[in-house]
Amino acid sequence: MDKKIASLQRNITKKNLVVLVSSILLIASLVTAVSVGANPLRDEGTGTTAEGISGEELTLTSVSPVINYQGRLLRDEQPVDGVETIIFRLYDAQYGGVRYWEENAGSVTVNNGLFAHALGSITTLPIQSFDRELWLETQVGSVILPRQRLAGAAYALSLVPGGKITGTETNTAALTVENTATSGTALSAVSASNAPAIKATNNAGGPVIAGYGLGGDSKFEVSNNGDIIYDGALQGAFPRPAYDSGWISINKNQDKELFHWLGGSIDSYVVDLTFWDDDAEIAKHGYNGYGLGAFRRPGELYGSGAFWHKLTPQSIVVKRKAEDDWVDKFRVRIWVIK
Repeated sequence: MDKKIASLQRNITKKNLVVLVSSILLIASLVTAVSVGANPLRDEGTGTTAEGISGEELTLTSVSPVINYQGRLLRDEQPVDGVETIIFRLYDAQYGGVRYWEENAGSVTVNNGLFAHALGSITTLPIQSFDRELWLETQVGSVILPRQRLAGAAYALSLVPGGKITGTETNTAALTVENTATSGTALSAVSASNAPAIKATNNAGGPVIAGYGLGGDSKFEVSNNGDIIYDGALQGAFPRPAYDSGWISINKNQDKELFHWLGGSIDSYVVDLTFWDDDAEIAKHGYNGYGLGAFRRPGELYGSGAFWHKLTPQSIVVKRKAEDDWVDKFRVRIWVIK
């Protein structure tokens, strides 16, 4: 191929060799794209077709991580027959920019002007870089043709930020994420603002979100009414109390009323009362449980300790006994459960 190679066919102004690059469809960041006439379930390594595989059973390993590429070569406005050397490159800009990938397809057979090549079949595609706009550069012989922007297929647009996956599945999930490795994470979401990183809605009777461990023996579910159901221990977190008084000083023989205004039924309340002792010479404890509920010792007419009582949907009262030596401060926390 000489230096008289023209540009893309749409810009034909002279005779000699021209190239028409067509049908590049990129399926989001999964890089499972297909071109016109290609079979998306065809394994390029074995040449076999994955017939009979249903949508919910098809995994990424069923589809080769390649992009099927088709083009047409003309010389003197006539289709080329023979062998041409073709190199492909991916950049992050139409001009200049950073080159992320290069593949030398070597000697490519051209039949009646048509040729095809599976991008990534020789040099692995940089899948991690497909989260940005990329431009494909094609070099035929010594001539570098204008770059083309990779465009997403219509269905792939549901996977871009702001996209939405909607289905009418009754016996399976609208979206399933599975990690078959022995370590790692199946799904990770990060949000840098107050907006949710993941938002899920289920109008059916099943859970909004469900997670199952290896073998399905562990589970985590968020139901339609907001209930969280899980097997195993809840590690690294504890529900925040609906009311937290903080540390409050209290005198001997004093009743101190606190207003929480939680409302509802007190049958749904879980109350935690914690004490603090300021006297290092007597108790040397700081946090302590001495006197929880109040008690008496011989010779203590009025008893020691402290306790809570008079719980209502609006307030709670903490009482410190007259002879108490341990409850210098207290803290009340209340959780509300269904």
